[in-house]
Amino acid sequence: ETRLFDVDEPTGPHDLWLVGRGGNGVLNLDYLLFSSDQPPEAPSGLSAVVRSDSEVDLSWIDESALEAGYHVYWSSRGTKPATPQLALPAGATGASLQGLTPGTPYTLWIEAHNPVGASLASSVQALTTGLRPSIEDFTLVLIPDTQMYVSESDWYSPGQRPEKRMYSEQISWILASQETMNIAFVTHVGDVVDYEDDVSEREFASAEQARLEAAGMPNGIAPGNHDLHAATYEGAHNFWEDFFPASRYSNFPWWGGNYNGNSNSYQLFSAGGMDFIIVHLGWGIRDDEGARTWASSLLDLHADRRAIVVTHAILEQDGSAIWNDVISGHDNVFLFLGGHTCADVVHETRIHGGDRAVEQFMVDFQCNPFGGGGKLAYFTFRPTDGQVEFSVHNTFSPMDLSRWDRSFPYEMN
Repeated sequence: ETRLFDVDEPTGPHDLWLVGRGGNGVLNLDYLLFSSDQPPEAPSGLSAVVRSDSEVDLSWIDESALEAGYHVYWSSRGTKPATPQLALPAGATGASLQGLTPGTPYTLWIEAHNPVGASLASSVQALTTGLRPSIEDFTLVLIPDTQMYVSESDWYSPGQRPEKRMYSEQISWILASQETMNIAFVTHVGDVVDYEDDVSEREFASAEQARLEAAGMPNGIAPGNHDLHAATYEGAHNFWEDFFPASRYSNFPWWGGNYNGNSNSYQLFSAGGMDFIIVHLGWGIRDDEGARTWASSLLDLHADRRAIVVTHAILEQDGSAIWNDVISGHDNVFLFLGGHTCADVVHETRIHGGDRAVEQFMVDFQCNPFGGGGKLAYFTFRPTDGQVEFSVHNTFSPMDLSRWDRSFPYEMN
């Protein structure tokens, strides 16, 4: 026989006894422990009242007796965060959210939950009052492959050969723009030189990079195949370490550390009221699981910092290995930079973790006349607008390069 019956408490563990009787005696006794398996209903009537430029009050109607509590989420990006920012007890019908950014549109969500699961999330939009605080714009500069300048390669047509002074012009432009553009960091994506065993090339490139260091400019390099090629052969001399060892940088306040000599390094800097970590990973990291593990652990350790990853061969196996083993799973990474491939600029917005956007840029002009002619790229961060602008500039001779201009949204509250 099957019977349906109600229980006094609709959720949680329940004791059930089944007793059979015959005459005046108990014939059998069965015992069963069961739990309700129903998540709570979603709250209704969610509304938001803006109380100040940084405070919003929420209210809702409790539609269920099954909840163990409520989770509240909010975001200015329009995407519900993975974890709640506020937990409330069962029976709550309101909350005050504080510490929000003035003049900012927010989406707010609330869901009821119990041990079985969560309800559907109810959402509402709110715009905080006041003006968003003005945060100073700043710039990240990217130096593409400089190997052809340093070697003054004869690979080019007559009258179009690159010259060392084109590298010098790049550094001079950076130094001249340091204050006006508020340059916070300079990254070199590798292939600093053409022939790693050519001492004259090393000396020239080392001296140019030293100009940045003398000016107190935070910088880093992701050495490329032309920088580390000899070092990939067992027993071969590592010429990179002769001119760019970790000891060269270790006393700078922005220096973070290194792995496997200075083939892999990281730096820390702050700009626009934000803290960043930038990780430079050298050629051949696809074959170096230890280096990839080290880089991933850095992003875990500095999860509170916004993260940039730089490698030379970003469109080849090195880039794939870094994406799979280093970037994926780290929500703080938003920018992935590289060079190596003769394709000028290749930009792609890549997604990991379902909704985490990483802007990937490959920049390499070495197959242009004059080995690139002094072109470099830079990112202008505009925190107040929540935008990052990408631009290309020719430091050696004026020309219109706006065809490569683009921008992407990036929340910088």
